[in-house]
Amino acid sequence: MRRDTQQVFAAKIYESFLIKARHEIDMLIKLDHPNIVNIYEVYEEENCIILILDYMAGGELYEQLSQKKVLTEGQVRQFVRVLIDAIRYCH
Repeated sequence: MRRDTQQVFAAKIYESFLIKARHEIDMLIKLDHPNIVNIYEVYEEENCIILILDYMAGGELYEQLSQKKVLTEGQVRQFVRVLIDAIRYCH
């Protein structure tokens, strides 16, 4: 938590041997969109890369979707809108 603003962050750790992860990190740092997690800091250690990013109270989208057994048409529509909006921004 950042003391002056009370903003909460999350940390995600990648194994260093994942070269692909570094490329994705470099791309994500450049993005600024409400439906894409912001990366604030990157720490490279000998055996891992640590990302400091936005804390998402609901967790990852995949986790949310896998916990639900059935989605309503409205829920699916909302998920797809958010994904398409983020993908459109990236391209």
